[in-house]
Amino acid sequence: MLWGVSQDGYAYLQRPTSADSINVGFLREDLEALMHEAGITLPAAAGYAAADEQSQDLDQAHQRIAELEAEVGRLRAALEVATRPDITTSIGGETFAKLMKVIDAYPQAYQGKTHVKLDDDLRPWIKEKFDCSDREKHVFGSIVAEHFKLE
Repeated sequence: MLWGVSQDGYAYLQRPTSADSINVGFLREDLEALMHEAGITLPAAAGYAAADEQSQDLDQAHQRIAELEAEVGRLRAALEVATRPDITTSIGGETFAKLMKVIDAYPQAYQGKTHVKLDDDLRPWIKEKFDCSDREKHVFGSIVAEHFKLE
């Protein structure tokens, strides 16, 4: 036997002699015999089930960490946008003020409408409602269409 229990209760391992053949089955049998002599019993599948459960818990923890890191990235980006100086306060002029009024009024004026045609609906509304020139009507219409993702 390669394994043993001393009289004081400590387990020990004897070095094999050249006549001993060492293989996994032999060592396992010796280990089981040593555990039996020492009064140690382990449920056979419980150790593996616990390890599998811990592995799954660890995988879930890694997945949650990745989700939280992505959320932190999104929040940092939102914070950067929120703390960036507002460009609209630094741009002045009558044309820009008129454009901002058009952008502000669009959602309420076209609320619930799914297909807004740029030349048939939006640009005539801009010209009439905000007293814009033909050039302003054209440019403002393009800006509103891009901003609100119109087709």
